[in-house]
Amino acid sequence: MNGFLIIDKPGGWTSFDVVAKVRRIMGIKKIGHTGTLDPMATGIMVLMLGRTAKLLNYLPNTDKRYTASVKLGAKTDTLDKTGSIVAASQRYVDIGDIKRVLTKFVGEIEQVPPMYSAVKKDGVRLYDLARQGKEVYREKRKVRINSINLLSFDEQERRLILDITCSSGTYIRTLADDIGEILGTYAHLDALRRTSACGFDENISVKIEDINASEPFKHVIAADTAFKDFSSAYVSPAQSVRLINGGWLDMDRVDIKDGSMSELVRIYDGNGFLGLGNIDIKNGSLKPACIIRI
Repeated sequence: MNGFLIIDKPGGWTSFDVVAKVRRIMGIKKIGHTGTLDPMATGIMVLMLGRTAKLLNYLPNTDKRYTASVKLGAKTDTLDKTGSIVAASQRYVDIGDIKRVLTKFVGEIEQVPPMYSAVKKDGVRLYDLARQGKEVYREKRKVRINSINLLSFDEQERRLILDITCSSGTYIRTLADDIGEILGTYAHLDALRRTSACGFDENISVKIEDINASEPFKHVIAADTAFKDFSSAYVSPAQSVRLINGGWLDMDRVDIKDGSMSELVRIYDGNGFLGLGNIDIKNGSLKPACIIRI
């Protein structure tokens, strides 16, 4: 079975827990995903079933959207509410200060991965080092914040609710900590929900308990859904076999339908979606880019 399954991850579950549970219910060994969520976080996890995982690097949209609750006044060792407070401040911050600071994070920024993360240093996960009480140097990484909007600010609770759209790989915990630093105080992530990922919104997500072993594939979304804006190429059975075996096709012998006319196209044969192909305009050929059906 190939396709996407959009899970609404419950709080307290690791991303591995989600994949393991779905694997057991659906009886599918090969399941990937487009990005982890911290255990405390809820919201969208995009699971890729079977050979759909091969399409990950071809996704046209890998941005994520979050609703984040940021608590001012305290820094924790994990940068979120699950950690221990390591510094505190009673500095007053008003809504004007917050709005001015948030604009500084829009665009391409650099982040230092938190110690409590799955990033590896010399082959060891940072969170394993952190649990040993060790802190090591981490290289900064470039990420992109497309937008960051203040939804509300509870002055008494010193809590901001933010709507954030960002590139894959962005650490919202680190963003919360950095916001606190620029405000001249401290901050940590109090709650987090991913509301959109890789072009899929939370309104089509399903809870794990809604996946029934008697109808395990009921909520699976077709693998070509993420590429709906690409042009479509329709090939014959013989051409399909050629592409599966890594061969090229003459563009003059391929039926191309409307779409964005990007270099990548969806390929279909009589049995449905075959995978993605790459149009070589110079040579007038269609090459297989990622074939998910064999």
